[in-house]
Formats: sequence, structure tokens, C-alpha cells
Amino acid sequence: MKISTKFSLLALFLVLFCGGLLFVLVNNETQELLEEEIRFKLERESKYATANTDRFIYERLNDIRNLAFDAVLSSDTASAKQILRRLNSFKKQNKLYVSVSFFNNDRFRIADTEEKSIGKQHTYSNYWLKTEKEDVVLDISYSESLKEAVLHFAAIVRNNQGKKLGLVVSRVKISSLYDVFSEVIANENMQNLSVVLLDTTGLLLYSNKKQDSVLKQRYAKYDLLLKNIAQNKQVAKQHSTQDSSDIEVLHNYFEHDKQIFFYTFQQGYLNYEGHQWLFVMELPRKSAFASAKALRFKIYYTFVPVLLVSIVLSILFGRYVSKPIVQLSRVAKAWGSGHLQAKFELTTHKTDEIGELAIQLQQMAVQLARRMNEQADFNNELQTTNETLQDLNLELERKNQNITSSIHYAERIQAAMLPAKEWFKSVFPDSFIVFKPKQIVSGDFYWFQTVTIEAAAQQVNQEILSEEKPKVYLLLAVIDCTGHGVPGALMSMIGNNLLYQIVVHEQITAPALVLFRLHIGVQKILNQGENNNKDGMDIAFCRIDTTTKQLDFAGVRRPLILFQGGEMNEIKGTKATIGGNMQQENWAVQNHTVQIDTGDTLYLYSDGYSDQFQDSDFSKKFTGKRLKQLFQEIQTYDLEEQAHLLTTAHRDWKGKLPQTDDILVLGIRFTENMWQ
Repeated sequence: MKISTKFSLLALFLVLFCGGLLFVLVNNETQELLEEEIRFKLERESKYATANTDRFIYERLNDIRNLAFDAVLSSDTASAKQILRRLNSFKKQNKLYVSVSFFNNDRFRIADTEEKSIGKQHTYSNYWLKTEKEDVVLDISYSESLKEAVLHFAAIVRNNQGKKLGLVVSRVKISSLYDVFSEVIANENMQNLSVVLLDTTGLLLYSNKKQDSVLKQRYAKYDLLLKNIAQNKQVAKQHSTQDSSDIEVLHNYFEHDKQIFFYTFQQGYLNYEGHQWLFVMELPRKSAFASAKALRFKIYYTFVPVLLVSIVLSILFGRYVSKPIVQLSRVAKAWGSGHLQAKFELTTHKTDEIGELAIQLQQMAVQLARRMNEQADFNNELQTTNETLQDLNLELERKNQNITSSIHYAERIQAAMLPAKEWFKSVFPDSFIVFKPKQIVSGDFYWFQTVTIEAAAQQVNQEILSEEKPKVYLLLAVIDCTGHGVPGALMSMIGNNLLYQIVVHEQITAPALVLFRLHIGVQKILNQGENNNKDGMDIAFCRIDTTTKQLDFAGVRRPLILFQGGEMNEIKGTKATIGGNMQQENWAVQNHTVQIDTGDTLYLYSDGYSDQFQDSDFSKKFTGKRLKQLFQEIQTYDLEEQAHLLTTAHRDWKGKLPQTDDILVLGIRFTENMWQ
């Protein structure tokens, strides 16, 4: 038999054997991998939906908890009208809630955002029983007025002495869970998917297929579900005693009667531990693995024509190429033995590509001999270089981790330095703080103290007393230090410590005098009289007398914005500097005094917000003028909504650009209960 025939038969056999084996392996492996991927995806979606449910409930519980601590609701003297106004404001900010009500301790409805059943005693519902054990609870029941199931979030309202004043209750339609599960249900490939949420008894809390059965029927396959869950736990318990290398990964799913079930228990979210509810996804196996079956047929229809073409090509290849290949194989054998100088000449195919290949192979053999020697030397050098680079990379990674860890630790220290937001809110109930460091730590910071000044200390502040009584002041400042990140954070620590020393220890509260002492302190700490260091800080400093309703202000390069009766007043800071090389005899800051009253709104801010560049073809800064215009536009909103609008405006202006600088904006609306 001729070599060409043998070669053709061999090529044909290899094509058929390898092609068939490859088809079987690829087909089986692809189908198994795709089915496993589909199982993993559905199981992941099940866990994702459960996590979203936990987060949804946590946020609602947190909302009602915060509302229960509201200054109006927890006041012994708040009227029903004031309570209703606060409930409407809360609902306006949280469109998800159907209604919000406030009950007294005798279960009489005092206020309701829908103004229903005012003055009537509420029926004895489950959440009244639950609040005897916990201050904040969740309850699910059927609403006759809404004709569907409702999530009730209830929290006990107490006054400042801890006395129970009543109960605040918000309601959310159970259908709102559709948004939580929407990504799972809306999958067009899972049209037969059934999604249910069950309590510990198997009662339907949610169902995308049987919405009329919610809170009315028990899940029909609940017993089957419990049985498989128990079996899965038993298997997991047995595996826990084995070597980890022999344990097969256990999944929260099972198959029964051509149906696939995926289930996940509540895992909780932050401090919400969950109610041990069970999320279940059920769909036919045929629907789940339809894509795997379709892929199998695609592989088959693709493989058949490829196989036929390969057979024809193998026969032609064997007949035409076999002869020169024999010659090439002989010389290749010689080269393989190390005789790279061996030469040969083809008897056929001299003028086609095979002939050119023969010539190139001979030239390659010559070059290869030379290159092999060069490559050996190069490999030795490369190995040495790679080892050096690996050592450098490891050292660089270690240093980077240490630096990042240190900065994060500095962030916790700086956060501890700032006044607690709860304390700030307790003094200024209607207020906000928008604080966004450019990097992990910030050169901007806010400062707050309440100080009682004795008569002697008032004389230090250059004040004349009508009577020798202690004065109680609220002291507030927004400070923008030189730089941001770690350098700015170091300056902020210096500024915070100096302010505490000046105000608390030295009992100096007059704004202009405080800033002068702060200027001297920065120069002294940074030894600026003997070096070229010009670091410092800009500051807006306020002192509020709650008895006389008098506000004293002094600023260095930072203004105060005050709205009174809808009109905006701006008090600009001086062009002096805190720190730097300005001599003390040339340093001067003017003290401004303003009479304030209930309803007035005050803003202090650093330059980070106004210096933000816009994400556009003609990048420009936000500017202080545009910020003051924004303050004017949002005056009618409460302070929490103003903070949201400021954050949104900055995000839309910045777009995809990085944050330019640290951002700090502080707003306060003076309320009646602030005055002594």
C-alpha cells in the first residue's frame, strides 16, 4: 500500500476518532457545565432575593425607629396637628409607605396621614402584643381597606425621660416585595417560575402566581420542602466530620416530580436578625434547562458538516502532501538528533509553498543553532530579573497594604474626633451635615461645643455683664485645612485640639478673639516664624446665645449664609489667614453680631462643593454663586430633604469626574425648642 494511501487512511481515522471523541466530551461536558451554571445562577438569585428582602425590612424598621425618636413625636407637649405634620413629612420622604399613624397608650388614633379613624380606638392587633417585648416590631396582616396583605412596622415612642407616650405605625403593601423579587420574576427565560415567601409555619407571605392566597393558605409543598431541608442538613452534618477534600459542595436545591426547587432562609441584615422566613423558587426542569438542550442541538448540527469537510480534506491532504513530508521528516529527525547543519533537496513541490517551506526550514535550522545559544544566556538573565521583580512586587504590595491600613485607622481616629451626629441632632433637631472626604481622611471638619461661661471668663471675652450670671453658648465652626487626605487630616487634628484648648479650657468664646488665638496657635505649633511653612486653615465660627437669640460670627475666607424671612444675608469672612507668615500686629478679624429667631436658616460650608468641576466638554466649577442660588431654591424643604438635594446636585454636576476636594456643608434651621 502506498504511503499516500496509508497517510490518507491514518488522517481519516484520526479525524473520525478525535472528532467523535471530542463531540462526546464537549457535548457531555458542555451540558453538565451549563446545567450546573443554571443551578448556580438560580441559587444565587434565590440568595440575592432573600438578601434584598432582609435589607428591605431592615430599612423599614430603621425608618420607623428613627421616626419614634423624632423630637416632635417624643415631646410631651406636641399637639395632634404637629404630630400629623411630622408624619406627613416622613411619608413625603418615603413614598413607599401607604400610611403612617400615631396612637396613644390607650390605642386611640391621634394622627394619621390618611386622616382615617382619628380619635377611634384601634382593634387589638398583633403588633401591640409584640411591642410589649420589643420597642420596634414587624407584623403582617390582611388589610380590609386595601384588600391585600400589609407589612406593619411599629415602634414605641418615648419621651426624654423614657416614659412611653404611644405607638407610631407605618404600613407597606406586601406587593411592594415585587420590586425586591422583580429581577428574578422578570426573567423571560423563566416564565413558568413560581416565587413564594413563607413564614415558619408555611403560610404564604408572598406569591407571584397565587397573590389571592397570601396570608390565607399554606404552601402546598411545604412538607416536601421541610423533608428535603432536613435531609440536606443531615448530609451536611455527616460531611462536617470528614476531610474537606472529600466533601461535595451542598446546594440549597432539590428536584422532585420533574420540578426544581431552590430555597434560602433569611440571613439577616446588619442588626436585623430576620424571622427565619423561607424564600422558595419552583420551576419545571424542562424550562430551567431549555437553554442547555438547545445548545446540545447546536453542537450536533455544527459538528456534522465540520466532520464531513474534515474527512474530504484529510484524503486530499494525504495524497498531495505525503511525499514531501517524508523527506521533511527525515531531515527533521536529523535536526532532532542535534545535527542542525543537515541539508536536503525536494524532488517534488520545488516551486510551491512546500518548496519554499523547505528552504525556510534550512535557513531556520542555521538561525536556530545561533539563537539557542543566545536564548540560553537570555533565559538566565530573565530568570534573575523575574526573581528580582517578584521580590520588589511583594515588598511594594506589603508597603501599600500597610499604608492603606494606616489611613483607614486614621479615618476611625478622625471620625472619633468629630462631634457625634446624634449629639448635634439633639441640640439642632432640624439640621443636616453633608460630609464627603475626597480621600479616606479629610482636611475639612466641623466643630461643636456647648459652653457655660462664668463671669470672669466673660470679662476675658471683653463682654460687659448686666448681672453676674453664667452664660450658656452654642459654639459652631466649619474648618477647611490646607490640603486633603493625610496632610489635611493632620492639620484638622491640630485645628480641633487648638479650638478645644481655646474654648473649653481657656473659656474664650468671642469669635474674633478665638480666631486670633487659633492663628497664633497654628503659627506656634508649625514653627512658622522660623521656616517657610505656610499651611493653615479657613474657618467660619459662630457663637449662639440661646437666651438673647444673638449670633456672633467671625470668618477667615469662609462666609456665613443666613436666611431670615426668605431673604438671604451673606456675611463674608476676612482675607486674613489662620497660620502662615502674617504678623500678629497686622492680623485682624471683624466680629459680626446678628439677631436671630425661630425659622431662620444658617449655612456654613467649605470651598470643596463650589470648586467641583463639571463632567462636560467645557469643564467648569460649580462656583459659590451657584451654591448660594441652590440654597435659595431649596429653602422651602426641611433640612433632611435639603441635604438630599445638595448631594444629588453635586453627584449630577460631577458625573464621572473624580471629586475635586473635600466637601463639607452644614445647615441649621432654628426651632422654638432651642431657646431657653
